[in-house]
Amino acid sequence: MQLDGDEFTVRLVTDGSVTAAGFELRFECAGAPTPTVPTTASGEVGLTLKDNHGAVVTATSGTIDDGYAPMYENSLRQSVTVIGRNCLLEFLEFSVEGHSSCGYDVVTISVDGAVQERLCGSDAIAPMQLGGGRFAVELKTDGSVRDAGFRIAFTCEAPTAFEALAAMTNHVAGM
Repeated sequence: MQLDGDEFTVRLVTDGSVTAAGFELRFECAGAPTPTVPTTASGEVGLTLKDNHGAVVTATSGTIDDGYAPMYENSLRQSVTVIGRNCLLEFLEFSVEGHSSCGYDVVTISVDGAVQERLCGSDAIAPMQLGGGRFAVELKTDGSVRDAGFRIAFTCEAPTAFEALAAMTNHVAGM
Protein backbone atom coordinates (compact mmCIF):
# COMPACT_ATOMS: atom_id res chain seq x y z
CA MET A 1 0.00 0.00 0.00
CA GLN A 2 1.32 3.48 -0.80
CA LEU A 3 -0.01 6.56 0.94
CA ASP A 4 0.49 10.18 -0.06
CA GLY A 5 0.60 13.00 2.46
CA ASP A 6 2.45 13.95 5.60
CA GLU A 7 0.91 11.54 8.10
CA PHE A 8 -1.13 8.41 8.56
CA THR A 9 -2.89 6.72 11.46
CA VAL A 10 -3.22 3.04 12.23
CA ARG A 11 -5.88 2.16 14.76
CA LEU A 12 -6.75 -1.28 16.12
CA VAL A 13 -10.24 -1.49 17.59
CA THR A 14 -11.37 -4.61 19.41
CA ASP A 15 -14.53 -5.63 21.20
CA GLY A 16 -12.63 -7.40 23.98
CA SER A 17 -14.28 -10.79 23.50
CA VAL A 18 -11.64 -12.74 21.53
CA THR A 19 -7.87 -12.39 21.64
CA ALA A 20 -5.53 -13.05 18.72
CA ALA A 21 -1.89 -12.56 17.75
CA GLY A 22 -2.44 -9.06 16.36
CA PHE A 23 -0.44 -7.63 13.50
CA GLU A 24 2.95 -6.23 12.55
CA LEU A 25 3.32 -3.07 10.49
CA ARG A 26 6.45 -2.06 8.65
CA PHE A 27 6.69 1.25 6.86
CA GLU A 28 9.16 3.47 5.04
CA CYS A 29 8.93 7.19 4.50
CA ALA A 30 10.28 8.38 1.18
CA GLY A 31 11.76 11.84 0.94
CA ALA A 32 11.63 12.55 4.67
CA PRO A 33 14.27 15.13 5.59
CA THR A 34 17.04 13.85 7.83
CA PRO A 35 18.46 16.52 10.11
CA THR A 36 22.22 16.95 9.97
CA VAL A 37 23.65 16.91 13.46
CA PRO A 38 27.17 18.31 13.84
CA THR A 39 29.69 16.23 15.76
CA THR A 40 33.22 16.93 17.01
CA ALA A 41 36.27 14.80 16.20
CA SER A 42 35.67 12.89 19.45
CA GLY A 43 32.09 12.08 18.41
CA GLU A 44 30.32 14.56 20.69
CA VAL A 45 27.07 15.93 19.37
CA GLY A 46 26.53 19.69 19.11
CA LEU A 47 22.81 20.46 18.94
CA THR A 48 21.20 23.88 18.58
CA LEU A 49 17.45 24.35 18.84
CA LYS A 50 17.62 26.84 15.97
CA ASP A 51 19.26 24.43 13.49
CA ASN A 52 18.15 21.04 14.84
CA HIS A 53 14.54 21.71 15.94
CA GLY A 54 12.63 18.45 16.14
CA ALA A 55 15.75 16.28 15.88
CA VAL A 56 15.84 12.96 17.72
CA VAL A 57 19.39 11.68 18.12
CA THR A 58 21.13 8.85 19.94
CA ALA A 59 24.19 10.24 21.71
CA THR A 60 26.38 9.63 24.74
CA SER A 61 27.78 13.16 25.06
CA GLY A 62 27.51 16.63 23.65
CA THR A 63 26.02 20.06 24.10
CA ILE A 64 22.62 21.62 23.51
CA ASP A 65 22.08 25.36 23.18
CA ASP A 66 19.43 27.69 21.83
CA GLY A 67 21.55 28.71 18.80
CA TYR A 68 20.53 32.37 18.84
CA ALA A 69 23.62 34.36 19.90
CA PRO A 70 23.64 36.92 21.40
CA MET A 71 19.90 36.67 22.29
CA TYR A 72 17.16 34.17 21.47
CA GLU A 73 14.15 35.23 19.41
CA ASN A 74 10.58 35.97 20.48
CA SER A 75 7.69 33.54 19.94
CA LEU A 76 9.73 30.33 19.76
CA ARG A 77 8.77 26.76 20.56
CA GLN A 78 11.68 24.52 19.65
CA SER A 79 13.01 21.25 21.03
CA VAL A 80 15.49 18.41 20.56
CA THR A 81 15.37 14.88 21.97
CA VAL A 82 18.38 12.78 22.97
CA ILE A 83 18.14 9.01 23.33
CA GLY A 84 20.51 7.86 26.05
CA ARG A 85 20.30 6.25 29.52
CA ASN A 86 21.03 7.81 32.90
CA CYS A 87 22.02 11.20 31.52
CA LEU A 88 23.78 13.94 33.45
CA LEU A 89 22.96 17.53 32.42
CA GLU A 90 25.30 20.37 33.38
CA PHE A 91 24.17 23.94 32.76
CA LEU A 92 27.18 25.83 31.40
CA GLU A 93 25.24 29.03 30.67
CA PHE A 94 21.68 29.93 31.57
CA SER A 95 19.82 33.22 31.23
CA VAL A 96 16.14 33.04 30.28
CA GLU A 97 13.57 35.71 31.09
CA GLY A 98 12.67 35.22 34.75
CA HIS A 99 9.19 34.90 36.26
CA SER A 100 7.99 33.24 39.48
CA SER A 101 6.18 30.48 37.55
CA CYS A 102 8.30 30.66 34.37
CA GLY A 103 5.20 32.03 32.65
CA TYR A 104 6.99 34.05 29.97
CA ASP A 105 10.04 32.23 28.62
CA VAL A 106 10.85 28.72 29.82
CA VAL A 107 13.26 25.85 29.22
CA THR A 108 11.50 22.53 29.87
CA ILE A 109 13.38 19.30 30.55
CA SER A 110 11.32 16.14 29.97
CA VAL A 111 12.25 12.50 30.51
CA ASP A 112 10.40 9.82 28.53
CA GLY A 113 7.70 12.40 27.77
CA ALA A 114 7.11 13.53 31.37
CA VAL A 115 8.09 17.07 32.41
CA GLN A 116 10.88 16.99 35.03
CA GLU A 117 11.81 20.69 35.28
CA ARG A 118 10.60 24.09 34.06
CA LEU A 119 13.48 26.56 34.25
CA CYS A 120 13.82 30.31 33.83
CA GLY A 121 15.80 33.21 35.27
CA SER A 122 19.54 33.53 35.54
CA ASP A 123 20.42 31.73 38.78
CA ALA A 124 22.98 28.95 38.58
CA ILE A 125 21.33 25.57 38.02
CA ALA A 126 22.69 22.49 39.74
CA PRO A 127 23.56 19.48 37.55
CA MET A 128 20.63 17.13 36.90
CA GLN A 129 20.82 13.35 36.84
CA LEU A 130 18.06 11.96 34.63
CA GLY A 131 16.89 8.36 34.47
CA GLY A 132 14.85 6.98 31.62
CA GLY A 133 15.70 6.23 28.02
CA ARG A 134 15.41 9.69 26.43
CA PHE A 135 15.23 13.33 27.40
CA ALA A 136 14.03 16.44 25.60
CA VAL A 137 14.97 20.08 25.97
CA GLU A 138 12.40 22.63 24.82
CA LEU A 139 12.63 26.43 24.70
CA LYS A 140 9.32 28.29 24.62
CA THR A 141 9.36 32.10 24.50
CA ASP A 142 6.72 34.81 24.55
CA GLY A 143 6.55 37.88 22.34
CA SER A 144 8.45 40.47 24.38
CA VAL A 145 11.64 40.25 26.48
CA ARG A 146 14.61 38.32 25.07
CA ASP A 147 17.66 37.04 26.94
CA ALA A 148 21.05 35.36 26.33
CA GLY A 149 19.72 31.78 26.37
CA PHE A 150 21.42 28.61 27.52
CA ARG A 151 24.08 26.01 26.90
CA ILE A 152 23.84 22.53 28.43
CA ALA A 153 26.47 19.76 28.40
CA PHE A 154 25.22 16.19 28.66
CA THR A 155 26.73 12.74 29.15
CA CYS A 156 24.70 9.53 28.92
CA GLU A 157 25.17 5.80 28.93
CA ALA A 158 24.57 4.30 25.51
CA PRO A 159 21.13 2.75 25.22
CA THR A 160 20.74 -0.86 24.20
CA ALA A 161 19.42 -1.37 20.68
CA PHE A 162 16.04 -2.32 22.15
CA GLU A 163 15.92 0.83 24.33
CA ALA A 164 16.84 3.06 21.38
CA LEU A 165 14.13 1.49 19.23
CA ALA A 166 11.55 1.75 22.02
CA ALA A 167 12.44 5.41 22.66
CA MET A 168 12.17 6.24 18.94
CA THR A 169 8.84 4.40 18.72
CA ASN A 170 7.46 6.27 21.75
CA HIS A 171 8.68 9.58 20.29
CA VAL A 172 7.00 8.91 16.94
CA ALA A 173 3.80 7.85 18.70
CA GLY A 174 3.80 11.15 20.61
CA MET A 175 4.19 9.62 24.05
